[in-house]
Amino acid sequence: MMKTVGTITEIFDLFYKRIDDVSIHTKHTVTNGKYGYELKDGILYCRGKQIGVCNKFIPFVIKLNNIEDYLYRPLVKLKNQKIRGKINVDIYNICRENTNIIYNDIHSILSVLWYGVNQNLTVTRHILEKDVTNQKFADVRTHQIKYNNARKGWRSALKDILSICKEYGLDADTIINRTQSFNFTYVEYRGFAKNYTRLSSIFNLKDNIRITLSPTENLIISGKILYWQTIRSKKVKTAYCKNYAEFKKLWNNTITRKQLKDVIRIKFNEYLDNQKAIEEAKAKKYREELEVLIQEFRDYKISNIPYQWRQYGTYAVMRYESTNGVVRLWNDAVIKLKDFTDFAHFFAACVQNNIQLNHKTCYNYKIQFGGYYVWEVQANDLWNAMWGGQCITIMDVIIICNRIGISLEEYKVTRKQLLSQFEKRQEV
Repeated sequence: MMKTVGTITEIFDLFYKRIDDVSIHTKHTVTNGKYGYELKDGILYCRGKQIGVCNKFIPFVIKLNNIEDYLYRPLVKLKNQKIRGKINVDIYNICRENTNIIYNDIHSILSVLWYGVNQNLTVTRHILEKDVTNQKFADVRTHQIKYNNARKGWRSALKDILSICKEYGLDADTIINRTQSFNFTYVEYRGFAKNYTRLSSIFNLKDNIRITLSPTENLIISGKILYWQTIRSKKVKTAYCKNYAEFKKLWNNTITRKQLKDVIRIKFNEYLDNQKAIEEAKAKKYREELEVLIQEFRDYKISNIPYQWRQYGTYAVMRYESTNGVVRLWNDAVIKLKDFTDFAHFFAACVQNNIQLNHKTCYNYKIQFGGYYVWEVQANDLWNAMWGGQCITIMDVIIICNRIGISLEEYKVTRKQLLSQFEKRQEV
């Protein structure tokens, strides 16, 4: 069975639906003759290189990441990740290192998964251990979150492996009970060398979860996080400590640590209240100026409104330019007249079918009604450009439609219905 598709969206739709025994490819080939993307026997290829596993026998997806991107992507399982607004699927992100070849059998797939989650756990733990002794503060909380998530991913993978092996009568011990050493190379990223030492410790993978940071190391990590999030980053002033050396002396003592935490909490709350007042005054000023800029934009006096002011708006603004026959958004994005016409008809059709036009339903370009996708935006991410995280004024749509002679009456949608739908949408 062979199916030819034209877009990567269609390929990933099949991939994340875990369709097996199907071979699909793009219409265009690359220089080496390999198809750009190919899903064959449950394995997804990109230019002939394996980038993921999606087998009908496993209830999750395994994505392989390049070693160059390894430390800059999610390293753990993203539970119930919503793919393109359609389905919820469990995703395991693992490094491709030493897993260049995956065979389409359950034992091979589970072995790759087991090695990957252990690699995630070992790497994230190693990075967090380095944070104990180095002078870094900004990324410590991020590293802690990745390490904790890696532990959750490890436990989740173990549970999945045991359940799948039991279902298909496989010996789980041959997968789990393995002794292995991990070797990590130096990584170059945007010209900067990430100097992570080569790990050569040998241990049984089923005991990997038991290797943890000591209570003393965890105390240092929590202290660094508190120091960065309050004193260093937010510049909270305390009489107790002016630098990390003074902070560390107080933090290492049980009595002074409690006093320090109480003072920081009070000072940090004062800081947040002050920042809130500053932000409210700033927002009020920019909102007042935004109203003037919107009117100037509609009067063709300015070509766009800077984001500095746009971020305080509750809706997006657009105008029709008859000289070049396009619709221009307030962020200077230009939409072809045909695309805008399709968008207006889409707008009307959604209202006619009582489809709620909110961020939840529209973010991923598709609207579901009655179990069917009634519309798909094809015009170069048109909806994403129109949305911009904000509402579109229905009045602008109606005014532009009237100017260019588009009638929405054929969709049996009145101006009142459109306006009422817009008001309902603002409340969502």
